[in-house]
Amino acid sequence: MNRTLAERKAYGDNLKLTKEVEQGTVTRYQHHLGAHKSQVYLQHSQLRKEFPSLQKEKDASCPQKSLVTSTVADYTKWTLRSRGACASTTKMLNKTLNDTSEAALCPLEEKYKHILLPLAYSVVFVLGLLLNGAMLWLCCCHTKEWTCTTIYLVNLAVADLLYIFSLPLLIINYAMQDIWLFGELLCKLVRFLFYNNLYDSILLLTCISVHRFLGICYPIRSLAYKTRKLAIIGTAVSWILVLIQVLPSLIYARTGFINNRTVCYDLTSPDNFNNYYLYGMVLTVSGFLCPFLIILICYCLMIKSLIQTTGKTNLTSSTARAKSIRTILLVCGLFALCLAPFHITRAIYLYVRVHQKADCRLLQGATLFYKIWRPLVGLNSCFSPLLYFLSGQTNTVRLILELRLHKVDPLPRPTVKGKETVAPREAPPLAVE
Repeated sequence: MNRTLAERKAYGDNLKLTKEVEQGTVTRYQHHLGAHKSQVYLQHSQLRKEFPSLQKEKDASCPQKSLVTSTVADYTKWTLRSRGACASTTKMLNKTLNDTSEAALCPLEEKYKHILLPLAYSVVFVLGLLLNGAMLWLCCCHTKEWTCTTIYLVNLAVADLLYIFSLPLLIINYAMQDIWLFGELLCKLVRFLFYNNLYDSILLLTCISVHRFLGICYPIRSLAYKTRKLAIIGTAVSWILVLIQVLPSLIYARTGFINNRTVCYDLTSPDNFNNYYLYGMVLTVSGFLCPFLIILICYCLMIKSLIQTTGKTNLTSSTARAKSIRTILLVCGLFALCLAPFHITRAIYLYVRVHQKADCRLLQGATLFYKIWRPLVGLNSCFSPLLYFLSGQTNTVRLILELRLHKVDPLPRPTVKGKETVAPREAPPLAVE
């Protein structure tokens, strides 16, 4: 259809008006983009002044990047890619921005760590090294026949010593105001050894508790199951299960930068807490709660059995009952003073860091309680020697009581009465059950 002159004129006017509007929009957008670009350059230069070490990592081979958007969210992306920031600088800057924003959101007062943690770790290092070293020396050099409990306790001592040998790195780290000097690999190894020792101790204590439970409640029927072969299998399974549980800690543990200092994160970096939260809760349930329930059930049944047999036992049974009571008290004390408070405070700390991190007062309290109990849980590395020595002492006490009550000569000789020879009473064995 042929258009009239008036329609063509109107169409031309509309097209001209549309181009003018588009041109005006583009001009205003460019003006807005230029103003924002100037503001971004100013903020970027201020960031470079605040973190001068980042400028040293600059690599001239990285290409220049242009600003492609004017939104605030894209500013961080542009900052990481602009002005020749190379890959290593980008990674460092990314960590620094995340850590700085986390600290700026809710700054935490943690000066107590620089006094408490070096002192606590030093005490654990000295006591643990002496006690576990003495126990291994006695087991390897002065114990002829290892029993099931000896096998469990020796494995406990090995796990404790692996953790104890990593403590000097932590002592130096916290004594130097939380500055990590040993690289990311050793950071991962230190965190891994802590959790390996913690959960391996819990599983081996569970094995010892089940062993005691069978001996007290089913003394005859359990003889087929209380063998050294099954004890070795039990310790091997415990090591494998713990290794599977704590392997992810090698992935989550890492170093980072806070206030231009290298730190070794306790759990993981702030930007990875949402992922670590689920793993931490699963580890608490599988590594602590389930074994604790097994131990609790065993000890409740043991106490019930010991109460029912009170007054119906001889000297040897009374000694075994006293040993079982000591084991129950020691393990329950360990859980009450070290393991349970640590897992409770860590679960609360993880929840607050993920879901309530804007509440600075709550976060400060949760952090304080968690980081106070963390070095105290290391005292469990001094527990297995105590359990070993108390178990060994019971045999000596039993021998002394036998000698006094029955007046047995320590070096007995056959006594001849007429033509009869009275055989001496056999001394009880000195092996640890």
